[in-house]
Amino acid sequence: EFSFLLAKDRVGDADDRLRVERAVYRGEDRKGQTFTITAANAVQRTSATPVVELNRISALLDTPEGPSRAVAERGRYDLERERIYVDGPVKFAEGTETRLQTRDVVVDLPTRTVASGGAVDGQVPLGRFIAGRISADVRGRVVVLDKGASLH
Repeated sequence: EFSFLLAKDRVGDADDRLRVERAVYRGEDRKGQTFTITAANAVQRTSATPVVELNRISALLDTPEGPSRAVAERGRYDLERERIYVDGPVKFAEGTETRLQTRDVVVDLPTRTVASGGAVDGQVPLGRFIAGRISADVRGRVVVLDKGASLH
């Protein structure tokens, strides 16, 4: 909780509708696992555009297998569709044995699905893998490697 006093005679006009430095969103999923999403800054340009631009994004989820972490340089959160669009490279790590890299990811929050727009490579306990694309159903804990997938 916080409160503040604002004197309207001392307020200037802002170029953006909303700008937050060091934005942090904390919560708990349906399984009681805590998560934290942070961005170095978040900007919504106008109220007519329901998109919040995010820079230097980091997401941390505490799971029974250990912490899962994803990082990306920039993305956008669509308030109406409840989707996060990550532009460019994304790195993901879970525990000490699972790592992957991909790019151009869409996270659909209502359906709890994730899909990449680019190739993926990584390491899991079974070995190293590559594929042209990755998609995941977070609820069902199903991951699909598509377009030329191989595991070594």
